[in-house]
Amino acid sequence: MASSVAVLAAVLLVAALVGGIAFVAAMAIGIAVAQDAFILILKLLAEIFGYDAKPRARIRLDAPLDVACLVSCGVLAGAGPVFNRAKVPPGASVAVFGCGGVGLNTVQAARMVGAGKIIAVDVNRQKLEWAEEFGATHAVDASKEDPVARVQAISGMGGVDFAFEVVGTQKTIEQALASTHRGGTCVVVGVSPAGTRLSIDPTMFLQQRILTGTSFGGGHQRTDVPLLLDLYKAGTYKLDELISRRLPLAELNQAFELMLQGDVKRSVIVYE
Repeated sequence: MASSVAVLAAVLLVAALVGGIAFVAAMAIGIAVAQDAFILILKLLAEIFGYDAKPRARIRLDAPLDVACLVSCGVLAGAGPVFNRAKVPPGASVAVFGCGGVGLNTVQAARMVGAGKIIAVDVNRQKLEWAEEFGATHAVDASKEDPVARVQAISGMGGVDFAFEVVGTQKTIEQALASTHRGGTCVVVGVSPAGTRLSIDPTMFLQQRILTGTSFGGGHQRTDVPLLLDLYKAGTYKLDELISRRLPLAELNQAFELMLQGDVKRSVIVYE
């Protein structure tokens, strides 16, 4: 027992020393060296505790961190289902239920792959306007009209080829599935509260509709995160436009309030 404690103490001491070196390097010759030193710390600890520390996604050094921080969760979760899970082909019709910080990425990913009609559905008029800025061709205010009937009418085919549900409620999942035509696909992206259950007419499945889901974009973060940042740096993917506000850590609670009120696409907390 004593020897185990001694080994652990030695490990922590080494980690602290390497961390100190990383800090000095950051002050002396820039963040790039500090990043490598930090990765070295992770690898050191991973070797000891038996975890594969190979970096999940190494990003380009010219990507601003206050923008890159969006990609691994909200951006990838929204765009990934279009690229990876649904594999939306050019010309397909798409409906996106929920156009917040995640759904806006579903909209612009659909635009990037060349979808024909991109129908944004939300109860917040501001979010619908944002969706149009990100590539939506049509907007449906679900607080004022039946979104299923409206999506079916806009599609001109009795429903869309692909519907993406980015809210996570029973109602919106059922609506998204119902907005697809025979043989259409509904991809659930939104995270539902525990205990959520669906009520679906089995006939919809006999008509070859597909209901599926995805997590973190349904792809590989090691390749998808760098890819999205490459697209951003090439000017073909909007990330700067996703940031409505930058707030200090002291205003973290306000950032959550703004999100809950639907007043922002995304807020970024900046450590000062």
